Amino acid sequence: MISEIYFASESQIEALDNQNALEYMESRGVSERSIDSFWRFMALSLLNVSLEICSAAEFATVVKKWAHLRRRRFGFPKVGLGDVYAQHAHTFVTDRGGVIHKNTTVESIAFDNERVSHLVVSDSSGSRH
Repeated sequence: MISEIYFASESQIEALDNQNALEYMESRGVSERSIDSFWRFMALSLLNVSLEICSAAEFATVVKKWAHLRRRRFGFPKVGLGDVYAQHAHTFVTDRGGVIHKNTTVESIAFDNERVSHLVVSDSSGSRH
């Protein structure tokens, strides 16, 4: 499987986007033991998602980049991604006039000339904004 990914073209990898990474590995004959003892850890540590919800194309892209590295290392960070990015994202949005709504569900996205004009959200009480 790794050699197939290593030598795959970008279009071949993009074509994998219709299945998840687990389905892809199973279709290539990767053993359940190998999946459970190595590939699940690798996907979580490099992509922060499980094999069942990771697209095979995204998985293959990361595996290909990882395979080309001279010094291959991966693991779990000391802090979560939210700790790394949340404050910077909040600052980016609010500095440009945006508003952050927490504990809300996006009900719909409104467009104006192919650009997002606003979101319709509902909060935990069910109120729509």
